[in-house]
Amino acid sequence: MTRVQSASDAALTIDATPVTSASNSVTDALTDVTLDLTDASVGTTQMVKITSDTDPENEAITDFVTAYNNYVTTANSLSSYDSSAADGSKAGPLLG
Repeated sequence: MTRVQSASDAALTIDATPVTSASNSVTDALTDVTLDLTDASVGTTQMVKITSDTDPENEAITDFVTAYNNYVTTANSLSSYDSSAADGSKAGPLLG
């Protein structure tokens, strides 16, 4: 086996600040951001777009709305009054 090139740290620049990493996964350059580096030519500029992962927030909001809607449905049922129902079953359990 012939060595073509020795291994070296990944090197990049972020806003004129040099950054190096022993692997192609850079975790300490930007707060709460992991950069997974792929092949790039030396001296070329690469554009990076960073977006938020909003799936957990969307799921939490959806779960909250579902739980709230279930609560409202249950509260309405337990506190309802139906004048057309038979005597003894006109009022929901919370109306006594």
